[in-house]
Amino acid sequence: MLPENLAITVTDVLNYHQKHEKVFVPARTYSAISLRLKTAGKYICKGKTINFEPTSICIIPAGVSYERNNLEEDILVIHFNMLNYAMEEIQVFKVPDAQKYKELFTKALCLKYENDIGSTYRITSVVYEILSELTRDVG
Repeated sequence: MLPENLAITVTDVLNYHQKHEKVFVPARTYSAISLRLKTAGKYICKGKTINFEPTSICIIPAGVSYERNNLEEDILVIHFNMLNYAMEEIQVFKVPDAQKYKELFTKALCLKYENDIGSTYRITSVVYEILSELTRDVG
């Protein structure tokens, strides 16, 4: 799990859809936290297989390349930079109340589209709320 004093900057919020079976994702300069909405699948990273299910929360750190295998990609995702922590491995969490997380990710997406003054602050606060709930739910 991430440290509770984590400092972040949010760079984007997306609702991402793609049909495919196997995709290689090169290392990126930003981290991502996502809520998987539909299909199960797996990441293959550094020779290790990491499975995910619908409603899993996945955190992919900057600098990590991976292969993703699933039939359809449908996720709510937030891209961000970690300023005071270096994470090295993909983390997947099965959460007890996926609806709560869907509402939070959707709130962040709506704030992005509102594009109001100060919306980046509000989106960042939603990311911290997601991380707080995740810490509470899965430790």
